[in-house]
Amino acid sequence: MWNYDPEYVYMFPVAYKNREIFFENITKVPAHIRGAFLLDEEKKDEIEFSVYSPSESLVLLNTTSSFIFDFNATVPGSYKIVFDNRYSNTDMKVTFTMNTGQNEILKKEDLSATEEKQKVLLDFMSGYSLQLKMRGNAHHLRYKSKTVSF
Repeated sequence: MWNYDPEYVYMFPVAYKNREIFFENITKVPAHIRGAFLLDEEKKDEIEFSVYSPSESLVLLNTTSSFIFDFNATVPGSYKIVFDNRYSNTDMKVTFTMNTGQNEILKKEDLSATEEKQKVLLDFMSGYSLQLKMRGNAHHLRYKSKTVSF
């Protein structure tokens, strides 16, 4: 998948005759949803992969051992992603990745304001530290001058 940056990668088991369900909350629409999954088995077992919209209508359905998907979400809400192990008589290990474009990725330009604020804070802390040292030295000198030796 060209120009693909995964938001997350999951590796999880799906037991025999069981399902694993993920929910993805889409708040900004239209959203370009892309991802992939593959089974971690050398056998050619298959798993049913399906995606349902917030209104429970089927968006994607595929039964395979690996799949790259790409679709546009036009309705905001919670999308349901289902991995159903009904076709194999063994446990499956799935690697799943997806990107919804909902999380903003900071760029270097976005960090410049933060870096400036950090520099101001660091300068303040350095000045404060210097003032404390100077007060401490002055106090120490006054204490030594008041001390009477016998």
